[in-house]
Amino acid sequence: MTANVSNGPAPGEAVEIEAGDNFFEPEVVTLEAGEEVTIEITNSGRIPHDWTIDEPAVSTGVMQAGTVAHATFTVPAEDVKFVCTLHRGMEGTLRVG
Repeated sequence: MTANVSNGPAPGEAVEIEAGDNFFEPEVVTLEAGEEVTIEITNSGRIPHDWTIDEPAVSTGVMQAGTVAHATFTVPAEDVKFVCTLHRGMEGTLRVG
């Protein structure tokens, strides 16, 4: 399963995640398994970041400072980790509730 990823703010309701320099806020986002969700990621840092999860395969690609991207996908049946592949240790969790 993959996601639809686009640059710019989400066109409707979205879960918002901030990508700062070496952190995500919030670090844990609780979602319902099987629901379609849109995540809006804002790079509020001074350096490039990305927002990536392995399954379903989702990645914003490299986001320059001050940019916004969003991804729409179906929430998997179990918790998944999201990371910035550019910065080791910059991670969070999509928790299935």
